Amino acid sequence: VTKYGKLAWKIKTSGMVYSSPAISESGTIYFGSYKREFFAVEKSGKIRWKILLGREVTSSPAIGKDGTIYVGSWDRKFYAIDPDGKISWVSNISKQFIYSSPAIDSDGTIYFGSIDHNLYALKSNGELKWTLPASHRIYSSPAIGPDGTIYFASFDGQVFAAGNI
Repeated sequence: VTKYGKLAWKIKTSGMVYSSPAISESGTIYFGSYKREFFAVEKSGKIRWKILLGREVTSSPAIGKDGTIYVGSWDRKFYAIDPDGKISWVSNISKQFIYSSPAIDSDGTIYFGSIDHNLYALKSNGELKWTLPASHRIYSSPAIGPDGTIYFASFDGQVFAAGNI
C-alpha cells in the first residue's frame, strides 16, 4: 500500500480552475478555467481542443445525451458546444454572470441559475422554455428529482422546489 495515489497525467491551464470536470461516455474530460478557456482532454491527458469563451468559466459543464456540452460563463451567456469544439448555439438570456452548473432533464431540458435571480429552463436547441424568478442570486446548481421537481438554492439562504411547467 502506498501513501499516495499514482499520478497518471496533469496539464497546465493559464488560469485557476473552479469548474468541476464532466466526463463523456468516450472518456473525454471537459472543464473550464478562470481565463476563459474551455477544454476537452482525452483520457491519456492529451488536450483534444481548447476554445476561448467570452469570460471566466466557473460553471461545471453538463453533457447531453447527444454529446453536446452545456456550460455557462461570466459573460452572461450560456453555451452549447459540440464534441468537436464548435459552438452550436449561445443563449444571451441571462442579465448577469452564470456561476451555476446546468442540470439536464430526461427530455433534454437544460436548467441553470444566474446571479440575476432567475432559474432558466432551455430547450436543447437553446430556445427559452421558461424562467422562474427567485428571491436572490442563484449560485447553486439545480438538481432534478425522480419526479421532475427541480431543486435549487439562492444566496439569501432559501431553497426552492419548482415544478416543470
